[in-house]
Amino acid sequence: MTFTDYKQAVEELLYGKQLPTARYVFADSDTHLPEPLATLVSAIRQKFAPDGPHNLIKFHTQSFKISLLHYPRFFEESLSRFIVTARHWSAMSFRDRCGC
Repeated sequence: MTFTDYKQAVEELLYGKQLPTARYVFADSDTHLPEPLATLVSAIRQKFAPDGPHNLIKFHTQSFKISLLHYPRFFEESLSRFIVTARHWSAMSFRDRCGC
């Protein structure tokens, strides 16, 4: 997957929160990402966080980067001004690190 393909796939997502440099998507067991993002996120999860909990995916739009975020009290604190992150995984240079 090239950066152009990645960026286009992220731009075509019809849900999530769009910010100037990223799109955030809630990730639970019912979330179904479209291809090729589903395959890419699955490979990243297996390589970098196979057992790690995360409930939010950050697709960076200015770089070829995905962050898997874990907010343990996401719904309880989502109306708050500050949300505490318990865990965070980022994968960059996908082709170099996971062969995606």
